Amino acid sequence: MGVSLLGAHITSSWRRSWLGWILILSLILSGCQADNADSALTASLSELEGMVGIKSPENADFSPAAADAVLTDQGQIRTGGDGRARLDLSNGAVIRVSPVSFFELVVSVDGHQAPQIKLEAGRIFVILGSASQGMDVETPSGVATVRGSFMMVEVNPIARDVGVTCLEGHCEASNPAGKAQFTAGEKSMLLHRDPATGEYSAPGVQPMEKGDYDLWLAESPEALALAQHGLASLSESPAATFTPTKQPASTSSETPAASPTVGTTVAGEGLGPCISLVSPAEGAIVDHNNPVNFQWTSRVEAAQYVLKLSYPDGTTVSFETTETQIARYFDSLLSAVNFSWEVAALDADGNTMCISPTGTFIKPEPQPTRQKESILPTPTRIR
Repeated sequence: MGVSLLGAHITSSWRRSWLGWILILSLILSGCQADNADSALTASLSELEGMVGIKSPENADFSPAAADAVLTDQGQIRTGGDGRARLDLSNGAVIRVSPVSFFELVVSVDGHQAPQIKLEAGRIFVILGSASQGMDVETPSGVATVRGSFMMVEVNPIARDVGVTCLEGHCEASNPAGKAQFTAGEKSMLLHRDPATGEYSAPGVQPMEKGDYDLWLAESPEALALAQHGLASLSESPAATFTPTKQPASTSSETPAASPTVGTTVAGEGLGPCISLVSPAEGAIVDHNNPVNFQWTSRVEAAQYVLKLSYPDGTTVSFETTETQIARYFDSLLSAVNFSWEVAALDADGNTMCISPTGTFIKPEPQPTRQKESILPTPTRIR
């Protein structure tokens, strides 16, 4: 009997002890889950201007964003033509959103992994805080990464090419063809894949220019001192342009001026244009859904050609190629646009050799019988 009572007492004590440990373990796990919930990355909105829409993953439509609204995992923001916003992430990072932009915030499941922005169109400025480990910006043409601490990413809504500037810290631009690492005062370009071959071009690195610093000054107050310092350190030498340089006339009355060579001939100097535009024909109305095939003939042995497209409002976009043709899509445009275009020939050092005459063509409105989803949501649909 004594042994039985002792055994029962031991068994009862062991059970109470085991239940106690289970209770303690449950409290510890609950505390960890609470800490994880409290540390989940969020972004609060402020400094809203113009049209700014917000959408949570459980909602089907965008709604007008309000100050102090919170963006969580897979939440989306889009801005209209006058829309701007500031997002303060709970890890200390700041994101400045420019007009006509559309992106999604992706919060990593692993707390040690950097958050990600999926930028479909427009421009954002990323300013990392002291506690921020970095940020990746996924775009239609590659990934831009900053690990400290000021980076701008801009997606061209038409060509889907991506520009990345690194105002301070360490940045990276990568696509399936390669990657470029660069630092303060440098920039890179992620070109969209070739529509004919589906292949990408590896990104390169160039120094930032005055216009790059001006964007930081205009849209990111946090970068005021850095942008001003960058502008002050710029070289005084003028940047290369599309304007061809003519041979200076001789000042001697006895020695005639040298005849221009084919490599420096420009339109209107008697030998005809050094570059003749072939397609699209002058004033042509191109197809809305299919790519526009730009073609030209050249009388110079150029290392590279630069196609420049101009909008009626003066906005320009440029594309580089080593061939005398290039195809680009324009189906993301939602209205008719009259374009002008020209081609410049560059030598191996990047100097302009000559430039073509200016051509024009019209991109019509989308056809109602064949609708395609635009990569840039229409800002007027925000509600």
